[in-house]
Amino acid sequence: MSALWPQNSPVDPSQPEGTILLVDPSPDERARLIGTLTTAGFAVHAHAGESSAADDIPAIQPDLILARWPADRGRGDDRMRRLVEAASSGGWIPVILHAPRASEEDRIAALELGALDLLAPIPGEPELLARLRAAVRLGRRMEILERRAYRDGLTGLLNRGALDDQLGRQWDWSVRHGAGLSILIADLDHLKAINDAHGHEAGDEALCRAAAVLAGSVRSSDIAARRGGDEFIIVAPGCPTAAALAIAVRIRDGLEAAPSPIPITLSIGIAAIDDATKADLADLLRRADQALQLAKRSGRNAIAVDDPDRGGPSLVVR
Repeated sequence: MSALWPQNSPVDPSQPEGTILLVDPSPDERARLIGTLTTAGFAVHAHAGESSAADDIPAIQPDLILARWPADRGRGDDRMRRLVEAASSGGWIPVILHAPRASEEDRIAALELGALDLLAPIPGEPELLARLRAAVRLGRRMEILERRAYRDGLTGLLNRGALDDQLGRQWDWSVRHGAGLSILIADLDHLKAINDAHGHEAGDEALCRAAAVLAGSVRSSDIAARRGGDEFIIVAPGCPTAAALAIAVRIRDGLEAAPSPIPITLSIGIAAIDDATKADLADLLRRADQALQLAKRSGRNAIAVDDPDRGGPSLVVR
């Protein structure tokens, strides 16, 4: 996210105060708000609907989401819930909602969905901009705290605690929508041998290099974490087995292509489901781990995939 501007500093259009994802179904209201926000120094990405806005979050990483509270409660709540969940999937992005009017029930519902506030009616320009700037500052401070609390200090990937939280949220979403999910578990091969032969600093460097390749090989919607020690995990929503295998091959090829004085390889196990309502998360993790163990037994630097038809994993890349 962009650096925090000093308070009361002049607006420099080349250095926006922050990036706002604007969601409003009204073309006239979108145009009005775009004008207000860009004049104030914000970079704005505008959408007419919540679904397309949610899909855009990983690419633009906004500092704030400003969205119109849906008039069609029910289905509108589901769309707004998806937007708020997408805003928190890779960190915490503040969501401020607005509406011409709102009941007490609306305000409670908005807060329970995870919004920071519901402005009804939307305030005048000076107050609106002050609220948005305050929310951006809060979001950036939360980002610093979350990075300290939820990021692995060595690799920068999500740590075990953040993984458990994000995996639980993603699983719940997949169950609600009957969606598919893939789990990839990877071990850095021969980390102890690297530590013994070259020192722990070299082992740490190998972990960081593997993490960087892994992070650069996944999709923007995937969750990548260091599970602990020499083990990494990727949670890939809506990802069938073939697509998960493609991710694993990208990781393997990326490690081979990365310049390194010490050869670094990973063993990877994959398990996938087509419909989360017909599966169990603990079982999916167990099957991914079984595939990983097969990859390691095969001599490492290999990829194995859970094969339900065979009742166990199969080695697919060696």
